Amino acid sequence: MFLRAVPRHAWWILISVASAGLLLWASGAAARTAPPGEPTSVGGGFATDRILVKAEKGASRAVAEASRRVHASSRGEIPGSGVSLVGLPEGLPVEEAIERYEAAPGIEYAERDFVMTEAALFPRDPRFKTQYGLHNRGQTGGRSDADVDAPEAWSLTAGSRAVVIAVVDSGNYTRHADLRDNLWINPGEVAGNRVDDDKNGYVDDVNGWDFAHKDNTLYHGYEEDDHGTHVAGVAAARGNNGVGIAGVAWRSRIMPLKYIGPGGSGYTSDAVAAIDYAIKKGASIINISSGCGNCFNQSMLDAIKRADAVGRLVVTTAGNTGRNNNVTPRYPCNYASPNVICVAATDDRDVLAGFSNYGSSTVDLAAPGVEIPGTVPNGAYATFTGTSQAAPHVAGVAALVKSKYPGL
Repeated sequence: MFLRAVPRHAWWILISVASAGLLLWASGAAARTAPPGEPTSVGGGFATDRILVKAEKGASRAVAEASRRVHASSRGEIPGSGVSLVGLPEGLPVEEAIERYEAAPGIEYAERDFVMTEAALFPRDPRFKTQYGLHNRGQTGGRSDADVDAPEAWSLTAGSRAVVIAVVDSGNYTRHADLRDNLWINPGEVAGNRVDDDKNGYVDDVNGWDFAHKDNTLYHGYEEDDHGTHVAGVAAARGNNGVGIAGVAWRSRIMPLKYIGPGGSGYTSDAVAAIDYAIKKGASIINISSGCGNCFNQSMLDAIKRADAVGRLVVTTAGNTGRNNNVTPRYPCNYASPNVICVAATDDRDVLAGFSNYGSSTVDLAAPGVEIPGTVPNGAYATFTGTSQAAPHVAGVAALVKSKYPGL
């Protein structure tokens, strides 16, 4: 569960509710799309080859008579319920069958045979058990349930391929088994033909762009690109694939936009270019796990406002110097734009991390950021600590919200 400071905008409400479990928003809903792993015989959250029918008291033959008229077959009565399971003939839609049964004499009701799931969906990734930030059982010595309630959210959605998280950071080890299947692919670009097919100014930008080196090479080595690879995995590593970890939004896609080069630093100009790229290429959420103190740039603020104008969320870090951002500004955290969510870091006890910056009017919420497992280059995994790890938890939750409610 995220800890909150004073919220600056409505997005805080959406994220904090989601962190308490997207299931809260589904209470009372009758149907939903079955999550990954449900039987293939269902569609739209209910069986398509049968319905449940109950006759009125004293009308014992009503179900049989109605079934005869629609050429349906009885699959027996559920013991002690008075409810019959009726098999539908091929070609008869469930909705039409329900209407015909309910119009028949002696029928009390007819209804769908809905798919039910557990209240939480746990992936089969072997390292998931170490990810206390997603599901805290006290496995690291912390407080049980000091987490983002990810399994509860996953029972509704594990993300959507249509929701893209732009990772504006260092590079990305794109061959990682937990990342490669979730990489964004530029639909307007032909790989390897050395032509700017989509005429956006970037040649062969198939999976993203390296603004630091001005090319499409998204990976330049472990030391240079471990940070961006780790952030991407926290947000959206492929889940339930039997490999490594699960990202918060394990079915959403990652758009790697590298602006941090050697030495772990990058220029505002490249970050601005990356934000505009993300906007033009349709990223729903832009994660920026970096920043600097007292470095206000109007060009950066304008880019963030351009993102806001088209409904794109920017998630960024509070910083790791233990300072009050109300007093010592840090950017992008302190930019006054309603689409910015600035994230502090908590530990496995749900306590603000000692290194984490804070600020009652500048920092919006906190998320797990201490010893967070994630993907790193060469197909490996490692634990990193910082608000850089907290931010992609929030970006991932935002992707889940956007996946469930695309119109937001």
